Amino acid sequence: MKGGNPAYPDRRFETFKALLPYLETEMKRKHVTLGLLWEEYKSANPDGYSLTQFRFHFNRHAKARKPTTVVRDTYNPGEKLFIDFAGVPTGYYDSEKGCTVTVQMFVACMAVSDYGFAMCVPSQKSEDFIHAIICCLKSLGGVPHIIVPDNLKSAVIKTDAYEPTLNSILADMANHYGCSVLPARQP
Repeated sequence: MKGGNPAYPDRRFETFKALLPYLETEMKRKHVTLGLLWEEYKSANPDGYSLTQFRFHFNRHAKARKPTTVVRDTYNPGEKLFIDFAGVPTGYYDSEKGCTVTVQMFVACMAVSDYGFAMCVPSQKSEDFIHAIICCLKSLGGVPHIIVPDNLKSAVIKTDAYEPTLNSILADMANHYGCSVLPARQP
């Protein structure tokens, strides 16, 4: 018994390969998933790849196009807490008021342990931002040495790669808790 030729020609792959530039462009758009792109692909190519094979080939292509150089940051335990607001605002239905309430999702992550924290707050205003940080610190049961926010307006008044200007409320909170705030550097 002989094994088959692993490099067999497949017309499905040729069709798929022609779609790769379009698929890459579409995947950069918000709210577009491989599942949605596969449904579009399948409607145009009924005997095309199944979802599993579609994802397999797309992911292999994406991996092959990634640069191979990896630069890793090294962290000390308890040193840094990364904080930001996640994605687009979300909401919930308030049955007492009879309306949908829009909220912002505050997220935080400890550098070494990847311990995560998430909390919904009414807005990205400084008061809500500080409240979320304090709730996060209570949940952690301690204070990291450095808090690293993204360069959002409730944290940084003036962005600069080397000396950003912090919001005074955030600076006061950091002084109270005995930690530093170092905003993420912008490229």
